[in-house]
Amino acid sequence: MTKRIADDDEPDPRAASRPRTSLLPLPRNRDADLDATPEAPLTVVAQHQTRAHNARNISMEMLIEIKDTRELAQIRRAFDRRYLRPLSPSVVKQRKYARKMWLQFFTFLFESAEKAQETLLPGAPAPRMEYVKCLVKFVATGARSGLGIKGVKGMNMRSAIRFVDSTIAMRQEAQCANFTPDEVKELHRAVEYWAKIEKTLTTKRKEKRVVLEEDLEELLRELFNPSLGLKTRLMQLQMAALVCFIYTHGTRPGSVVVNNDYRNSYMQFLAWGDLEIILRRDGTGILIEMFVKIRCNKGQRTDDSLYTQTSMRSLSRSKAHMDASLMIVALGVIADVFQQDALDVFANPAGLSEAPFRLNYKPGAGLRPVFVDEKDRSKPMSYGQATYRLNLLGKSLNLSGLRWYAFRYGFATCMAQSVPEHHLAYLMGHNMGSRHGTITYRSDTGLTDNAGAMYEGVENASEAMAFHRQSSVSWNRPNLPESSPRLNDVLLLLLIQQIKDNRVLLRQQFGDHADPASLWADGNDETVVQEAVELQARVFERYLSLATADRALPPGLPALTTNDQSQRQSNKGLFVDQLLEIVESRDTNPLAAIASGASDNFRHASLLCAINDQMYVLG
Repeated sequence: MTKRIADDDEPDPRAASRPRTSLLPLPRNRDADLDATPEAPLTVVAQHQTRAHNARNISMEMLIEIKDTRELAQIRRAFDRRYLRPLSPSVVKQRKYARKMWLQFFTFLFESAEKAQETLLPGAPAPRMEYVKCLVKFVATGARSGLGIKGVKGMNMRSAIRFVDSTIAMRQEAQCANFTPDEVKELHRAVEYWAKIEKTLTTKRKEKRVVLEEDLEELLRELFNPSLGLKTRLMQLQMAALVCFIYTHGTRPGSVVVNNDYRNSYMQFLAWGDLEIILRRDGTGILIEMFVKIRCNKGQRTDDSLYTQTSMRSLSRSKAHMDASLMIVALGVIADVFQQDALDVFANPAGLSEAPFRLNYKPGAGLRPVFVDEKDRSKPMSYGQATYRLNLLGKSLNLSGLRWYAFRYGFATCMAQSVPEHHLAYLMGHNMGSRHGTITYRSDTGLTDNAGAMYEGVENASEAMAFHRQSSVSWNRPNLPESSPRLNDVLLLLLIQQIKDNRVLLRQQFGDHADPASLWADGNDETVVQEAVELQARVFERYLSLATADRALPPGLPALTTNDQSQRQSNKGLFVDQLLEIVESRDTNPLAAIASGASDNFRHASLLCAINDQMYVLG
């Protein structure tokens, strides 16, 4: 073994008891000795494998590894460059566009391409501000608008400011003289003046269209339509699993499939080794729990220590057609990546042990992609292939503007009301200090319950989103009667919530309830029971009258239209159905409260007070 010893190390007292090692000191005339042919190779022999602390000698290492001064010159030339921080392809594209516009403008201004190139040489001074303003305005007003609004041309204000920032960053990258902070503010203020005062630029923004649950169901139905053009059942299942996965996690598709715009992207995709699949047995079948590691988020794909860990589990039977975990397990069965026979496990759930059961992968299967290429299943699906099929879906369903970002907007809009900001930033693959999840990606159509936040606590976000979800709103199509939100009558919702709250209070006060039919057999006073029966009837009639009567609208609200009236009647019918379910249930019938114990006066009085309180609140 070769041992490296520093020249300035203290002498080792154990050296006297060891054989003397052959140490060749560095030559005085290094160039002359490097040109000479040594009689023997340079070696440093040590008797022991132990290594002293801080005993490394880089000079000795380089002398051993570099045999010729020409090699050192080649190494030096390899480092004669300027290193920049890694940039995403979208940022690189913006800076290339800014550089192209800069050179074309100053080539026309100076009538010389060479002089235009000199403005971007290292140390080149910044041009006069009037030239830069002229460049920005000419580029912004002459660009093609991406808003899709008839009659609107050029960039909007935000895009123009982004072009200014890309131009400044492009010059910094070229090591040119930077603009001063006051000059940068002046450019931003100029763009705002053109947009807000002159109106030569627009301040409108592209609408953040979101994919909601009804949209997802519509996409899934169309995916399995033979007229869509997907050639194989495998591709249909893959696209269904992909859209459900992205809808569930709100991740970018480039984090799941290969994005060839990135350098060294051939191994940057969702692999089977990134999924841990656990099966549990519940009362009706098998429950899937899937732990997911997303390694290729934007800004994180070059750092192995940065990733997003999340999870998902089986949906209810009514939403099994949107269950991404079930579809991914099916893809694993098709790809033959599991050691166990997953089909046999699902066919015989009774044979599954009570303990969690893990689906293990075959050797080497953990590196294989989850979503594969249609022609070559050993290769991952590319971003271009996934986007092409999504565009087919949007065109077939006449959903203009259907893009992958619509899934991400929908995720941020829903989760912004459900989790803290730092949790949302983590789930979306952002830095912990980023607020893009709640500002940039959140849609403007998210529900906000200001009155509830001020007086009674924030409304249940999941229920609010469930009532709000309808594809006709998110895609600006005409409202169809069957797609209108149910239970949108705030007063009826309040009545149902009060019934549920009072039911909880009765449970807390009287405990578990027995069958009301046992009241007569338990020796209860017939008069007490009869009074309870009459009170129950009165309460039920009161609920029913409030639910079905035409109530006057609060002051300031517009009159109901014909569609609103029909929707109100539909809501009333639904309310009555829920009311019957609550009152006729064994554990919600007020009569059953008496059977929880002796019918003493205190318990009877408490029951009367509870029922009267319900009537008072509703009256």
